[in-house]
Amino acid sequence: MPKVSVCVPSYNYGHYIDGCIRSVLGQTYKDWELVVVDNHSSDATSRVVRSFHDPRIRYYENDENIGLVANWNRCITLSRGEYVAILPADDRHLPGMLERSVEMLDSHPRVGFCHTSYHWIDESGRIIDTKKWWDSDQVFSGLSELRKLVLGCYISPASVVVRRECYRELGGFDESYRFEIDWLMWSRIALAYDVAYLAEPLACQRHLHKGSVTAKTVFSQPHLRTSEDLRLLGEIFSRLPSTLEWRKIRRKAHRNVMDRHFRYVDRLFRQGEMNSVRAEIAYALRADHMAALRYRKMVVLGAASMVGSRFARILGSVESDFWRMIGRA
Repeated sequence: MPKVSVCVPSYNYGHYIDGCIRSVLGQTYKDWELVVVDNHSSDATSRVVRSFHDPRIRYYENDENIGLVANWNRCITLSRGEYVAILPADDRHLPGMLERSVEMLDSHPRVGFCHTSYHWIDESGRIIDTKKWWDSDQVFSGLSELRKLVLGCYISPASVVVRRECYRELGGFDESYRFEIDWLMWSRIALAYDVAYLAEPLACQRHLHKGSVTAKTVFSQPHLRTSEDLRLLGEIFSRLPSTLEWRKIRRKAHRNVMDRHFRYVDRLFRQGEMNSVRAEIAYALRADHMAALRYRKMVVLGAASMVGSRFARILGSVESDFWRMIGRA
């Protein structure tokens, strides 16, 4: 059996998957298998994968598209390694990724998963940013990790190697989620295991394409992601101690989710999507009874759009004077 299974779920990423596979072939650590599960692509994915003749590569094609999350779970089911890495087909591993991760997991049997710093890359593969959270390698207790992780998912799936027993004990990715499947999984593992971090950037994640289905959905209907985030926080915090510290962390986590929601609302406002602005503000007021106070600018601008989108945009352009006037009232 291979020590590590690198699982590549793919759907119509034939233009990226060659680089993804080559990044695994270039690993300094050699005891791996590569499991590619093609989610019924209509592009050249099959031809590209079959052009590689390394016996460690196994390729599966789904008879129909089973959805992203179910495909990730099928990857895990088909894999055999003691450690499992999910590497999306548009992302890459850097040469030391598997070697360093295996060393960390072998040395710390209480660690459920190891993640690394990583690079953001654009569509051409150029590095546009690097995400490095600490200057040195770390091993955190699960609760210590959760103090950071519940405030927002900062871990790239491409940077993670998971101990297989975690999936056996906790189950796979939750198929009732659409956007936050990785955030939920890393949080569930941290509830039961320690978490390790490697400071060296060892993975590359493709920056979310503005034209992707996920990006379009999040930008146009942010409540879909926000509602999922709030559900996730409810699930995780229900398993954490009900202490003053954790209650404070929960309030901050909730605020972070709503802050992001209103950043998307502001984007819709600037695009003149006033019907969407009003709908998203109405959702926020139902989800957070403090939203009218915390985000009063957007709430007022949304209400102003009912008079007319032109009036709302004028009001938005003089917002500084407007809020000074409100403050004196």
